[in-house]
Amino acid sequence: MAIGQHFLVNRSVVAKILEAADLHEDDQVLEIGPGRGAITLEMAKRVRLVKAVELDHELAIRLPKLDNLQVIEGDFLQVDLEELLGKAPCLDDQRLCCSKALQKQGVAVAAEGPAEREIFEAESFEGPSDAKESPTVSPVKPWKVVANLPYYITTPIIEKLLNQGRHYIGRMIVMVQKEVALRIQSLACRDSGAFSYFVNYYARPSILFNVKPGSFNPPPQVDSSVVALDIYRHPIVEAPDKLFLRVTRAAFNMRRKTLRKSLSGLAASMGADLELALELAQIPGNRRPEQLTMQEFSALALALQKAGKAELS
Repeated sequence: MAIGQHFLVNRSVVAKILEAADLHEDDQVLEIGPGRGAITLEMAKRVRLVKAVELDHELAIRLPKLDNLQVIEGDFLQVDLEELLGKAPCLDDQRLCCSKALQKQGVAVAAEGPAEREIFEAESFEGPSDAKESPTVSPVKPWKVVANLPYYITTPIIEKLLNQGRHYIGRMIVMVQKEVALRIQSLACRDSGAFSYFVNYYARPSILFNVKPGSFNPPPQVDSSVVALDIYRHPIVEAPDKLFLRVTRAAFNMRRKTLRKSLSGLAASMGADLELALELAQIPGNRRPEQLTMQEFSALALALQKAGKAELS
């Protein structure tokens, strides 16, 4: 069995995940960790193309060879998402254009689907407002991500998808530990963390339903939740992402301290007057990071930039 992987065996849960994904025949879907293919095969019946990234060799070679299923054997964290999602594949000995790039990273292509030659006409996706900084993409229908994520690397997978894949992805349906799902959705409360604000900067999260351990083989020791992440086409706050996330990370590095203490180091590195920034943002310095909303963190980030000697965008 793949390390840390719990295979979904409950068909009713599979059906609910497929319903949540709202799949259509012209959809393109990325799956991470298909395992034994419980979700994979059902998606392949419904959509135009499924790309499934599987680390375990024995699992990858057991997935069926279908015209619309491409299995990529390798570590998802090492895959170049721009190559995988952002460029239309072409026929080259039945390999995708991204194959050479993937092979350079030690990622093997186990089975390929047909070439994608046409551009979707419906529901074209223009990407986020900062598209001038994003890779060049064709106006195609956005990808969907559907995955039962390995628990031990859930956070880095979501971070990669949002950091590198958000320009290509419209909606993500992911199975995670219930505790992680609650943390993702929690803002301005005791359970909030830097990861909560990171996810909410790029996407609107919602917990769809919970899944008991008995739905898996072997059963995990914790409950799971299926979460939808709908990618924002435009930021919901004013502060640029790099600035916003730098401030939230610094604040939560000392989460039990007040903002006056937790942000003192960052303010100094920016050459900013922290007291002036707090005054400009109208936020008391004795508040703690888990008490701030997205909008308040944005205001504080912009105030630090304004009060500083060096710009960060």
